[in-house]
Amino acid sequence: RSCWCLTAGISFELKCSPLTVQKEPGQDMDLSCAVKPSLNIKADSLECKRDDDIVHVYRSRWDDPSSQHQKFKNRTVLDRQNLEDGSFSLTLKNVTKEDEGNYSCCFPMRGIVSSAISLTVGKVLYSEQN
Repeated sequence: RSCWCLTAGISFELKCSPLTVQKEPGQDMDLSCAVKPSLNIKADSLECKRDDDIVHVYRSRWDDPSSQHQKFKNRTVLDRQNLEDGSFSLTLKNVTKEDEGNYSCCFPMRGIVSSAISLTVGKVLYSEQN
């Protein structure tokens, strides 16, 4: 499931995967997201949140740690290599039980919002295939 936005007669959606993530404490969580249809988002503002806490903010070509919640400081990496094609990935390093919750990303100026991504932290009972 993803959310849609209508801009200048074109519908955009932000799809992130996976929608459910299970990690053991100390592992990294990677979210891959893409705007469909493809859209150059390099100069846009991007916000990623966990429930109401700001996990990562990117504003017009630069990361903005001033808005980031203290518990996520120095733990996030935004791969912006493909922003011109509407794609990005966000890594949350060294997850803890306190990181559990629903994550989402959005482009507030465009009104494009992703679906919630659920993170559970605990003993992984199965091996993830990549």
